[in-house]
Amino acid sequence: DKVRRPAPATSERGTLWPYPPATGREGRLVVASLEVLSAGERMLQRGAYDEALSLFRRFIADRPDDPSLDRAHLGAGTALLHKPRCSTSAYHYFLAASDLARSDEVLQQAKAALRRIERLGPTSGGDC
Repeated sequence: DKVRRPAPATSERGTLWPYPPATGREGRLVVASLEVLSAGERMLQRGAYDEALSLFRRFIADRPDDPSLDRAHLGAGTALLHKPRCSTSAYHYFLAASDLARSDEVLQQAKAALRRIERLGPTSGGDC
C-alpha cells in the first residue's frame, strides 16, 4: 500500500510543510502520518511553535483514529508551552497524550510535562 508523497511546501517562515499548498483534507490524508509528525517535530526543534501547533491540531482533527495520535497530542502540548498563558491548554493535550500513549517514551514525556505544569501552578488563561 504505497502512500503518495507530494512535494513539501515552504511557509512564510521557511518551515518545510509535508503538504503541498492549498491541500484539502483528502490531499492531506495521502501523506504518511509519520511524515507529518516528523515535520511537526522539526518545526518544534526550529522554534516554529505556531506552525507546529497548527500542524498537530490539523493532524488530530483529520486523523482521530490514527495510531500515532499520541505523538500529535504531545507535539501540540509542547508547542503550547512556548506560548504565553497557554499552560492550561497544553495540560489537556499532555493528558490526552498520556491516555493515548502507545510507547513508554511518549508516556514518560507526557507525564514529565504534566508534572512540570503542575509545579508552575495555575496561570491566567489565554487565547490558545
